[in-house]
Amino acid sequence: MPNYNVQGVSKIVRQYFDEIKKSKFIFDVTSVKHDEDEDVWKVHCEVSNVFEEEPRFYVVTVDDDSGDINDVQETD
Repeated sequence: MPNYNVQGVSKIVRQYFDEIKKSKFIFDVTSVKHDEDEDVWKVHCEVSNVFEEEPRFYVVTVDDDSGDINDVQETD
C-alpha cells in the first residue's frame, strides 16, 4: 500500500512550484498515478502565469517512501 495518497502528492508538487515561481500562477493537476513497480507517483499538471494564455505541462515524479521529488519534466 502506498505511503502517500493523491491529495498528499498533489500538495508536494504544488509546494514545489510555489518555491520556484516568483509570481502568481495557475496550477492544475490533470492526473495522478501510482507506479507500483518503481514505487513513485507521477503527477501530470498544468502551470501558467496569471497573464499568459498558454499553460506549460509537466510530469513530476514523487518518491512514495520519502515524498521527495525525483524528476520534473516539461512535456508538450
